[in-house]
Parts: sequence; structure tokens; C-alpha cells
Amino acid sequence: MIVHPSSNDGTVICTLETANLSTEPQYSALSYTWGPPTQQAQQRGMTSKRIHPISVNGTPCLVTENLFHFLRFAASNSKPGPWWIDAICINQDDILERNQQVLRMTDVYASASRVVVWLGEEEEYTNLAVRIIKAFGSIRLQDLFRIDPLRPSVGTVVLANETVGLSIDKYGCEALFWFYRRSWFTRIWVLQERALARQLAFQCGSQAVAREDLLNVAIYLSNSNWTHVRFGRPMDPDSALVSVPIISGIKNALAVLVFRLQKNADCGSQLLTAILLSRHCRSSNPRDKVYGLLGLLDSARETKPFNTILPDYRRTIPEVYLQATKLLLESAEDLLILSTVVDRTHKEVDDLPSWVPDYSVTSTTGIWCATERGYRPAKGLQAYWHVGDASSSLSLCASRLDTISEVGESKHELMHERRGEKLLSIVANMKDAYVPGQSKIEALWRTLIVDFWVEENSMDGYIWGKFEFPAPELVEEQFGEWLAWTAAQWLHQEQRCTKPRHPSKTSQETIVLWDRLCKSDDGALLRPVEDILELAEHTNWLDTDIYELELNRSYQVLFDHTPHARFFTTRIGYMGMGPLSLQDGDSVWLVPGSQTLFVLRDKPGLKRYEFVGDCYVHGVMNGEAAEAAIPDLETIELE
Repeated sequence: MIVHPSSNDGTVICTLETANLSTEPQYSALSYTWGPPTQQAQQRGMTSKRIHPISVNGTPCLVTENLFHFLRFAASNSKPGPWWIDAICINQDDILERNQQVLRMTDVYASASRVVVWLGEEEEYTNLAVRIIKAFGSIRLQDLFRIDPLRPSVGTVVLANETVGLSIDKYGCEALFWFYRRSWFTRIWVLQERALARQLAFQCGSQAVAREDLLNVAIYLSNSNWTHVRFGRPMDPDSALVSVPIISGIKNALAVLVFRLQKNADCGSQLLTAILLSRHCRSSNPRDKVYGLLGLLDSARETKPFNTILPDYRRTIPEVYLQATKLLLESAEDLLILSTVVDRTHKEVDDLPSWVPDYSVTSTTGIWCATERGYRPAKGLQAYWHVGDASSSLSLCASRLDTISEVGESKHELMHERRGEKLLSIVANMKDAYVPGQSKIEALWRTLIVDFWVEENSMDGYIWGKFEFPAPELVEEQFGEWLAWTAAQWLHQEQRCTKPRHPSKTSQETIVLWDRLCKSDDGALLRPVEDILELAEHTNWLDTDIYELELNRSYQVLFDHTPHARFFTTRIGYMGMGPLSLQDGDSVWLVPGSQTLFVLRDKPGLKRYEFVGDCYVHGVMNGEAAEAAIPDLETIELE
């Protein structure tokens, strides 16, 4: 497709040409969003409807507003093309043609001389964001991680004999935030478009941004404390950036890097990796959360059983998701895909079996990334599972470990609603000794972060976080500071600092429970009640000691890795973190082939259960209960 200079009346004029990819034609492929590229554009009324007229081979054609903006930009560019643009080169009104062309898009983007990413027109913040990205980009990625975001200079690093400083104020933070919130960063199709591109160019209005700068800044922001400190509490509690410690657009920029490292894996492993990494991506058609990933698989169209997944937009969403999950289980060596099932409070697609993930949901719930954490609760046990061709139930071998007896607050309630009296009450009433050689205080801090640590590693020139299980002892001190500040916030919220020395009934209960914890084994880790009351009096949460804040935020980073989880205990006395909708009476199961434990709920019928979600139970995640579970293994049905 050629985009010609606009006519005198401003009409965008395009001409289509037929080309054979086998002749290796030279062209650019466009990667963009159909809908509004920014939240600001959406607020101005931009939609994904095709309402702007252009001329294609002399025939009127309608395109979306965002694409229209790009075509005007291309028309004024000295290089007219040729271009491949899906909305014009594919008949979007013909479902059969769309089904066929989806399979060819892999070849289209892989054969293009370059892929141009259109991020949309410039917004008020764009110039500032691009300047900051280029400033970050001028520093090697390894050196970026030596910048300390907690220092007053907001980042100063000494490289050899040269000192480099980056000073970014609130407006700079917001500019970066909004830039990476552009819709393109969360599109499902950009994964294959970017992975297959020979050359990738980014254009935001008149601003060109280097690919490496964008990627390196994304990696740095998503793997350093800088993002947590500058984008979240407690540095600026009134900012629009509250509770956004890592934005989905930044995660997306990392996806292809990891995927390429697993390029030699089989199709099942590649598809599972792609699904895990693309969880945060969005699509206007929920079926594309599966179809949009097929182009990333090596020879997927020729490999059984994955050659049976063909784009068919006539199938219902539950049918597409069930088929994909069945095929993943048929080729999988474990049950990791079940750990991607989101909590029922987050599901958007109805009529799915409880064990089939809702791939349309962009948030992650539960303990789903256990594959990198090293959990092995069923270590040494033989796995078994089976899905019938015409069945929507999953048969698997499992052993009931325990039953949930008490349910505490969710992490959201602990941090954002600032409530924690249930958790304190449950733990205060437990025996001091959790397991031999470990106190209940240690069990608590390990349970809340599902006992993992992120160790910084360098790989192929990139800094990468490696999960370590169990967490090292140094986290213990960080927990003491974090819990002190968190409990002070609970009191602060309850009292509103009006009468800090005359607490309400709820506050009195919190104080009593805290005092009991201080007197238990390892209670010396906790600050005395007097310190908590003093902290609760602070009205300015920014006025803190840097060292204490650094400890507080370090534990908070670990805490935030599983944001949608709920604290619970079992009848035997285990502590755990599980799905938001778990209830008293739900059962915890050890399942060979799974890297986590499962929470199940009884259903009418013999050995039939609803899958509630995966969970972490402290003290049994490394096979401690596996041998004892052997006599109780049985085949059950998940529906």
C-alpha cells in the first residue's frame, strides 16, 4: 500500500498493490492500536469505530481516528512506503478472510523490512517523557541499577571517575507513567509484531524514540525500587500514581526478551510461556488472547496437537479457552496452567469450567508464577491427569492436606483499606512454635511474601531478577520495620490522628494484640506498642528516616509480588496465602505435578470439586508432606 501526499482538500489517498512474499518485497508493516492510544484521547471522545474517510484505489474507505492520524503523518513524510496495514490490507468485514489472514500475519511481519510502531499523537507530557527516556538511555543498563532512588538527589551514580546524576520530579514521574500507559504497550498483537520484526522503529507523533532506550528504561523501572518509590506509596500519597508500583506497559516490554530465551522449547512450553507473559495484554476480541499468540510458536501450524488450533472467530470464547487449555495439558509436564486461573472475583467470561483460565483477564491473582520460585510440595510423587475429548471436567490424582479454618484479610485490605485486626488476632492466638526451630513470627513474615526473594542477576547484558526460595534471613529485619509502619497506618486510619492517645475500641484491640505478639517468641523483632502509637501520630508520611523507609519498601516489594491473595490458617495450624474468594471449610490439596497447592470446594456428587485457586502453605512447599500423602492419594474430578 502506498500513502500519497494529501490532496488539496486534505483527503488521504492510498493505492493497493499485490505482492508475493516469496519475491522478498521491500515494505514497512505498521503496528498500532485501533482504539484511542491514550487515556487522554479516550476522554476527548476517540473510539475504535471506523469513521474517518480516506480514498483507497479511488474508492471511499473508513478507518479509525488513530490510524487516520498516522496516515496523515505518513502522507507528509518523504518516504511514502510501501506499507502493510491490517485495517486496509485485510477486509475486516469478511470473517473467513480474517481467519485466513491471521495465520499469515506471522509471515507478513517477519518479512517486512521494518516494523513501525505508531504510539499515537503527542500529548502534553510526551516531550518531557521522551527527554527522560533518552537521558536514561544514555546510561548503560547495568549502571542504571546502581542509581539509588531513595537518596535526596533522586539518583546519583559514580561510573569510574565520572559522576552521573538523574533528577526527576513529580511531573517527570507522571510523564513517564502516562507514556508507558499508552495502549500500544498492552496490545496482545504487539508481542508477535515486535518479536518477528527485523527492525523496530517507534514513532509518537513527531517524536522518534529508540527501541533500546524504551526497552532498557522499562527493564530498569520494573526491576528496581525506583518505580515503587516514585510511582507508589508512601512518597506521594495524593498523586494519581498511588498503587501503581509497576504498570502493565512496562511488563509488556520485557515479554519478548524472556520468550526468545526459550525459543528452543516445544510448542506447548512456548505457548504456555507466551500466555504467562501476555497475561497483562489487552485485546478488543477476547479470542485473540489465544489466537494472537499462535504466530510466536515455532512451526505451530504443522505440529500436533497445536495444528488443531486455527483462528475461528465463529467459536464462542469459552470454546476457544477450553480447547487451548486442553491442548496445553495434553503436552505439559506439569499443571502450571492451573495456577493461572484467576479468582472468581476477577473473572470476565461466563460459562468456563472452574479449572480453565479466563485468558481475557489482565490481572494476575494467586501464586501463579511458582514455576520460577522453586516450590515442590509434591516432590517425588507420580502425577496423573486426564481431560476427555468431549468432557469439560479434569481428572487428576490428589491428596487432601487440610481444611481451612480461619480466613484473614486480603493484601488489598491490609495495605489499602488499612485493616489488619483479623490477621493479628489469628496469629496472636496461635502457639509460639510453628514448626521445630521456627517461631510463628518467622512463619508469618515468610507466609506473607510466600517465602521468596528476588536475587539480581546479569544475563546477556540485561539485569534480571531470579527468584530464590526460601527467602534469606536478612528479610526478617525488613519485616519488623514494614509491619511496624503497616500497623501504625491501621491505627492512623482508625483514629484519623484526632485523639492518638485515646484510641477507639478497634484500635485498643489492635494495641492489645500487638503487645501479645511482642511477648511471643521472636517478639523482639517487633517494635514496642509505644513506638507504634508514636508512628500513628505522624500526619506527614513523607517525613521518614531514609534507612527505615528503604527497609520498609524492600519488604513491600516482595509483598506486592502476590497482590491478590488472602491470609488463612488451617485446622492443623498451617499458615497460608490463597485466592481471594477462599472460605472457611474449603480444602487444601497436594497434587502431584503442581508446583503449588490447590484450594478446592466440595460440589454435589462423589469426589467432585470446584477449583478455587492455587495457594502457598508455609512448611510444606518443599515436599515435607509428600511422603505422608501417598496413602491418601485419590482420583478426583474438577468441574
